[in-house]
Amino acid sequence: MVNKKAQGISINVIIIAAIALAVLVVLFAIFTGRIGLFSKGVKETETGAYSCVCSEPGKGRVCAAANPGGKALTNPPTQCGTQWTDCALSCFV
Repeated sequence: MVNKKAQGISINVIIIAAIALAVLVVLFAIFTGRIGLFSKGVKETETGAYSCVCSEPGKGRVCAAANPGGKALTNPPTQCGTQWTDCALSCFV
């Protein structure tokens, strides 16, 4: 049997190549303007998900059985029907 010495590719080289490829994909997306389309889609999805939620962050609304502290009742948006998606009770602001 002939002694052949060969050197294989190391795990470090594979990991560095994968990271470099990911960076190139992100840079490509940024420079071709595709990242703007992605962020627009994320924003539309985010607003659509919160539209029927009573306790949406930053809105100061509370889901409760009775009016807490004399605050005014808010009605859900028209696309939600008659009920909030996260609140079987009433939603107050």
